[in-house]
Amino acid sequence: MLLLMGTTATQATATAEVITKIQELGSDNRQHRLAAVKVLKQMGSTVVPVLVEALEDPDPAIRRSAAYGLGVMGLQDSHAIAALLSHLKDPDPAVRMDVAVALQQLGPASDQIQKTAIADFIEALNHEDKAVREGATFALGTLGKEAAPAVPQLIAALKDSDEEVRISAAIALRRIGSPAVPALTKALTDADMQVRTKAAFALGKIESALIPAMTAALENSDRQLHQNVAKSPEKTTNRRVEANRPFPVGSQPIRPNTSPSPSPRGSQPIRPNSSLRRSPGGGSAYPPNQQI
Repeated sequence: MLLLMGTTATQATATAEVITKIQELGSDNRQHRLAAVKVLKQMGSTVVPVLVEALEDPDPAIRRSAAYGLGVMGLQDSHAIAALLSHLKDPDPAVRMDVAVALQQLGPASDQIQKTAIADFIEALNHEDKAVREGATFALGTLGKEAAPAVPQLIAALKDSDEEVRISAAIALRRIGSPAVPALTKALTDADMQVRTKAAFALGKIESALIPAMTAALENSDRQLHQNVAKSPEKTTNRRVEANRPFPVGSQPIRPNTSPSPSPRGSQPIRPNSSLRRSPGGGSAYPPNQQI
């Protein structure tokens, strides 16, 4: 009897701890969220039933945290997957987004789930909560080329009022790859500098788009574009682009004076004007932790 009571007490304590950690998953403090995830992972599969039950909580914040917890734990639990699937139609769009992300983390989703998820992610890009918008851009990025239908909305997200959302949208477009190239190339001429620089960043990471996109950017007078497209993973690409770039209309490249005649005393020999054959360069426009 005492043993049974001890077991029940232990289970109750464990359940209370899980509930506390679920609440911490919704914390604004990133370190608290990471600590909660670490504890839940250490608990293993025993926490799944509590997380599944939390998906039914009337508070959307708790449901979001439960979905997030099931996703980051990565356990292929049939009950967890079934519970998440049932919440793809949750009345709260933020919950639907976190549920879809969790399903993606638990393994390849069916075409129908993926289509539903993409639609929810696109809807979430307009959510008033910036954390939801950032989560949606991240989730779309995890889908790669499958998220191509979201390209127009992600391009629009490059104008988001929040810097993290803008960066996340650029990363998502980069991960989508070639399907995003036409829209990104067009965005290089957008009136908004934020859009131009983020588009250049994304294009600079899509190998198939490097030459035409970088050439177009280099012909633009915006220095920020030059800095962003310069971060190409192919070191030779910049030289190839520069070699193919035409000089301004009506001008010719200045070449060194190879005449053997000495320069007049007191003067310096004419050297080539390096500004016409410069290689783009400059530091990253984004924090190191945003580089992919």
